[in-house]
Amino acid sequence: MIDFIKNLRDKKKSIKVEGIGKEENWEWQGHRITYSVLGNGLPLLAVHGFNASAGAFELRNNLEPLATKYRVYAPDLPGFGRSERKPISYTAELYIQFFIDFALYITQLEQQAPAVFANSLAAAHIIGAVARRPEAFGPLLLSCPTGLERLMDPPGKKALLVNRVLRGPIGAVVFRLLTSRSSTRLFLGRDGYYDPNYVDEALVERYYQSARQPNARFAPVAFITFGLNHSVKEEWPNIKQPVLLVWGRDANLTPLSNAAAFLKERPDTQLHIIDHVRLSLYDERAEEFNALALDWFGRNYQQKNRPTLVSSGTGG
Repeated sequence: MIDFIKNLRDKKKSIKVEGIGKEENWEWQGHRITYSVLGNGLPLLAVHGFNASAGAFELRNNLEPLATKYRVYAPDLPGFGRSERKPISYTAELYIQFFIDFALYITQLEQQAPAVFANSLAAAHIIGAVARRPEAFGPLLLSCPTGLERLMDPPGKKALLVNRVLRGPIGAVVFRLLTSRSSTRLFLGRDGYYDPNYVDEALVERYYQSARQPNARFAPVAFITFGLNHSVKEEWPNIKQPVLLVWGRDANLTPLSNAAAFLKERPDTQLHIIDHVRLSLYDERAEEFNALALDWFGRNYQQKNRPTLVSSGTGG
């Protein structure tokens, strides 16, 4: 059995995706963070969501269109995509601090706090980061955010037990089953996309290869056992930045009904609904989403005076 598990160890393979710009590296708290940068203009931080095989490749149909007006930064989050995947315990606090430090890093490079696009649970982490360091962020475009109705409670005893099991040797076997091509196709067709025609072999293969990197399971295990959950109940009403929520009318993991709580707790929030899409609305309706984002940022994001920032002291 031990020999069988050893044979399941994945070898490092290059993840290359067209349309996501120049690849750069940044050292953060001992992690090598790989990010894409493209375009010119005011800075825009584009953040992929969380799933078992996530990465900036999910935004491959958005980055170049957004880069026609903005200088777009698209990191692979710690433990995902092209970034280093350390076998550690990943937490919501880790990602919130990462977003703070990466936004400060962008601000130092561009002399302007970046606007942000983020999806689902990553949007909740962005809200947490903005609440703590509002001067480091510009306007926020959040797609199907969590934190009020979904994924806000810390993991219970059962989830913590599952987490320990999945981080152990047997977890390598379970993770390969969860991220097989057939499982990936099922997840994308059920929760990610409304139209199954978008879930083609090329898309499935991108997710599959991302999940076959060394130590690929540790960050996703934290996600699927609720270790990355984050409540925005106290933070959300105090966000001062302009905010646009974009929701898929047929989203099931974070259903449209969840938007009501966000609007109630922060009435000046704007909401745009896209029909016949689920969680991956920015990809399935890329042309519509990109036009919406460019128009909204164009009306809500302007050059500001050079900010005065104090480093958090945790960046690279």
